[in-house]
Amino acid sequence: MIGKKYVLIISFLILGCNSVPVNQKINKQKEGKWVYVYSQDSIEYKSV
Repeated sequence: MIGKKYVLIISFLILGCNSVPVNQKINKQKEGKWVYVYSQDSIEYKSV
């Protein structure tokens, strides 16, 4: 009985941890976080 509780808790933790999609398009629209890489004065920058 105790083992089943642990399996349920662990499965909820694994399934509940979703990361934010990065640079993803759905229906030609931007979804989630977008990371832009640009260079200025020969230095590369990343913006979120």
